[in-house]
Amino acid sequence: MEVLDDLRPARRWASSALAILLVVAGLLAFVGTRRSSHANRSRLARATATTSAETILSLVRANAAQLQAAARALDGQIPDSPARRRDAVGGLISASATAAVGVARLQPDGSAPFEAIRGSNGVAPVDLTSRAPWRLAVGLARDAGDVRTVAARGADGRVTVLSVVAVYGPGAPPASVVARRAAVLGWVATVDSPDAFAGTSFRASAPFVSARLVQGPLVLSTSPGAGLRPPSSATSIPVGDPVLDWSVLTWASPSHALLPWFLLLGAIALAGTALLVAAIAARARADLASAAAARA
Repeated sequence: MEVLDDLRPARRWASSALAILLVVAGLLAFVGTRRSSHANRSRLARATATTSAETILSLVRANAAQLQAAARALDGQIPDSPARRRDAVGGLISASATAAVGVARLQPDGSAPFEAIRGSNGVAPVDLTSRAPWRLAVGLARDAGDVRTVAARGADGRVTVLSVVAVYGPGAPPASVVARRAAVLGWVATVDSPDAFAGTSFRASAPFVSARLVQGPLVLSTSPGAGLRPPSSATSIPVGDPVLDWSVLTWASPSHALLPWFLLLGAIALAGTALLVAAIAARARADLASAAAARA
């Protein structure tokens, strides 16, 4: 008796085709979810750059307002009494939770030794003119009669931020630059870590976005887990103050989501199951054909 294989060619390849389709679908789902995740992170990075720049600017301006109030409270004098100094700058001390707060008297040689009113926390310099960027900020604050903020790297490698305003003597500040230079007695200053300005806004999105606060080529603050170097596609938003050379850089952090991998591995598992079922069915048909042939 002749045994005929009644399985049509299309049905013979159905299981293989189904396995291929499952693998292709898994790959498409994997790529699609990865791209969607990256796009979402990129949008979040752009939003983080904008909101972080605004937050940093508001903190810088709030600190500047407190410095100006402290300078007015000194009434054109830098008292010898530590208690009187502390009373005059009490609002600045309360508002600057992490900063070293103090005054600096102008010396005949042009130096400005920093005299801490509230502890230095290891970040205060001995002289406000000891670092070139700070020396420039001290001079600009003196000439302009406003607050200047700038960061600099110290000899120990740490980056700290100086905010400084000049004290000219009793009454309103002189009207001209020449008069201000002649009248300046010293400065009120805060010295703080850059993280005091950027840390909070950076930490909020750190699991998804890498961020940096930079002053030109100098990196001031970096979000937790950020890479060593931002990509060329990183979003850059300047901190909107004309006297600040600060910018916020953000970029999407690598995704560690497991969903794309679950979709891919699930599709491969289903494809393997389909091929296994097909192989078992083919083996059963072969055994049936062999038994029929033996009976014949």
